[in-house]
Amino acid sequence: MRAGLGQPFAPWATLGEKMRRLPPPAGSTAARRRTGALTTGPATLPDAESDPARVAVVTVESGSGSESGSETWRGIARGEFKDSKERIMRGVEDAMRAWGADEASSIAPVLGDLEAADAFRVGNAATPGELDACLKRLIEERYDVIVIDGGEDDVVRASARRARAPKPRRVGGDARRLAFELCALRGGQATRYENLAPAGTVFVGVGPGPGAARRGRGGGAGAFARGVVAVTDETGTMLGRWSRTSREVAGGGGGAEADADADADADADADADAPPAREWAERSAATATAAVVAAHEAAAPARVPIARLVIHHDGRSPPEFIAAAKRAATAHDVRELDVVDVSREPAVATGRVLSWSKDRGTHRPPRGLWWAIGTDDAVAVTTGDDATGGGGGGGGGEAVSRPLAVKRRAGDTDVGTLAGEATLLAEIGVGGVAGGHALPVTLRGGGVSPAVLLL
Repeated sequence: MRAGLGQPFAPWATLGEKMRRLPPPAGSTAARRRTGALTTGPATLPDAESDPARVAVVTVESGSGSESGSETWRGIARGEFKDSKERIMRGVEDAMRAWGADEASSIAPVLGDLEAADAFRVGNAATPGELDACLKRLIEERYDVIVIDGGEDDVVRASARRARAPKPRRVGGDARRLAFELCALRGGQATRYENLAPAGTVFVGVGPGPGAARRGRGGGAGAFARGVVAVTDETGTMLGRWSRTSREVAGGGGGAEADADADADADADADADAPPAREWAERSAATATAAVVAAHEAAAPARVPIARLVIHHDGRSPPEFIAAAKRAATAHDVRELDVVDVSREPAVATGRVLSWSKDRGTHRPPRGLWWAIGTDDAVAVTTGDDATGGGGGGGGGEAVSRPLAVKRRAGDTDVGTLAGEATLLAEIGVGGVAGGHALPVTLRGGGVSPAVLLL
């Protein structure tokens, strides 16, 4: 019985039963050209017609934070504090001019957001309470980005944890990195791949966004629209994104979703006795329909004909999801449809991906490789050092990469191609150029809001 159950119930199993030998890699991101870099600027520059971003600049300094300012929150001074704002604006403006960005369509909107930013000053961050209270208040007021100037890294990060703020990201003293983040808030995008997929391909991601698994039982597609994370074209450029904190950026409006939520709430009582299995099936079908509709609507303004639609599903997709996706694709004249399940440990029990050589022994493979391990299954390494970076390939004491599992659920595209597309999309950054994200951008969207950036 233990042998039938497999590991870990069969501790005497042979090494061959414990490990699976991977075939040669099916591909690598190193062979593809990615556009967007600190020296040349974002792959997509800001859109002048995009909505303004709400920016807060928090200066952390020694001494009391309540010496001046027009408003005080528990020792936090609020005022103009033009010194910090002007210094940040000069750096961002110089960076964007060096990239050759257009004054009216790109530079002016970003500088306008900084000019209109609310500035705050707090005392020494080592004093408990002041920075915590400031971050909590800024999150409650739904700022898009919080720029923290000053303070020790570990103290500021601890304060962010206590305030339940998103994990801070350091952009450092390089104004270009901050400019990348601010450009992303205005419709820009840090990186993309010119040859990621054939022309006419549209990718859409479906994940456990707020409401996707909890909202009303009315069954309307709009009630589950927040399960759609992002839509991209064949280069990985965002056509629409819905963040997991309900902040809609490009390609989506709140009106239709709000109406659908109201309809769902109105129908909740009528379906209160629905069997869980039927309710789950309806929910899955509605989410699949919403994904196809979101891809169609996001591609239409950009005049992108959908010759091929690839749906990335976070985790295992149920049969009802696949069937509904096929029906919706047919209704919207999509000629080719692929449904792909994308899972990452610990949700998928694939262990860790290792390489072995006679000279080096066991080590982790570089980021950006993928392997087809069957007709419908593949694994990829999307974190760690890349194949071209220093030390890529790992060594004795390094952490072993957590794999990304890719499973083809519908469609005729071979799984190696699907895994390669998912791996390339994981290398794409929206607000930063680093790459190495665990999930493809279709399942990450534009990131959490607000972004907390450390100078």
